[in-house]
Amino acid sequence: KKVVCDGYAWLHKGAYSCAVALCEGEQTDAYLNYPIHLVNMMKYYNVTPVVVLDGASLPGKHGTNVGRRERRRDMMERGKKLKGQGDAVGAERAYQAAVSVTTTMARKLHEALTKLGVQCIIAPFEADAQMASIVLSGHASAVVTEDSDLIPYGVESCIYKLDRFGGCLVL
Repeated sequence: KKVVCDGYAWLHKGAYSCAVALCEGEQTDAYLNYPIHLVNMMKYYNVTPVVVLDGASLPGKHGTNVGRRERRRDMMERGKKLKGQGDAVGAERAYQAAVSVTTTMARKLHEALTKLGVQCIIAPFEADAQMASIVLSGHASAVVTEDSDLIPYGVESCIYKLDRFGGCLVL
């Protein structure tokens, strides 16, 4: 079986594990561990992953993206404040909400997956439409994602919230 996977969702989850380092400007590639683990788990079970990464931002989502940037900036400031007050746990939570997936992170994931022989596609815009097209055209059996954004596209086979142990919800 072949499945298409939301690479940016995996990068976000991977970034949570090293949010403090990323938000404090430390060099780390630890965010790659999560998506690479999921890819290796799929390959172990003879599932072929195709990872799709977002391309350009949609002009119609400019306002949404500005709001997200503002919330991340606010959480970054909160994280710094909490760290300065000695609240490491609170700071980490704030940094997890503040962390942003960058194009550099996506490029590094693309490079790592290519080295592993995993097909990685950069969508023209957001990955959702590209993933839906791949499934609806019969080139993959399901989508692996974190949200229900694929339902309006007519994708009926969705695997939600896949965790590092293989647990998930299936639609």
